Amino acid sequence: MIKRILLSLVMLLVLAYLVIAITAFNVKPADLVCQDIDLVIKDSVNAGFITKKEVTTILTNKQVYPVGKKVDDIDLKVLEEILGTHPLIDQVECYKPPGGKLYVEVTQRVPILRVMCRNGENYFVDNKGTIMPPEARCIAH
Repeated sequence: MIKRILLSLVMLLVLAYLVIAITAFNVKPADLVCQDIDLVIKDSVNAGFITKKEVTTILTNKQVYPVGKKVDDIDLKVLEEILGTHPLIDQVECYKPPGGKLYVEVTQRVPILRVMCRNGENYFVDNKGTIMPPEARCIAH
């Protein structure tokens, strides 16, 4: 009988601890400010078209650079749309884990064919068949 009461008491304490821990750890500070961007440019070894500096410049020029802004005020969809319009960027994924840091993953377009016409027109075609601008330089090693 005493063992049953003691076991019930321990189970009740464990349950109370779990409820308190879940509610305490899921609360985000309302004034959490974005402190940094962790920017990953995929395929940067094979296709060095876009740089971290360019991404920062794009976001700054569009006045959506997130560092220094409240994390809750950062619209990830807007960041993805702005970066996704760049002619050398294929895909963008942004997410904000807890801690005040923003993660941005950029996938570059991969040129597979360069077209040089007699009239001076010059462009690349990527692996999806889309025309890329002539400023896409092929970096061969």
